[in-house]
Amino acid sequence: MFDSALAQQHNNQAAVQQGIGNMDHLIQLQKQSKSLETELWETPEHFSSMSLHFGELEAQHEEHMMTV
Repeated sequence: MFDSALAQQHNNQAAVQQGIGNMDHLIQLQKQSKSLETELWETPEHFSSMSLHFGELEAQHEEHMMTV
């Protein structure tokens, strides 16, 4: 009887440890999700900035070609 109580306690502790591990994993996934969400929102802004910069360079190139 005592052995089965110890085995049950061990099983309960293992389940708690597994639950804690699952929570840690969930927290890690939530942080990754938030990071990806932030990156996703910033991506259009980044491409817009690159497009504007490309347009400026293209205008400079055309201006330079007209003076040559």
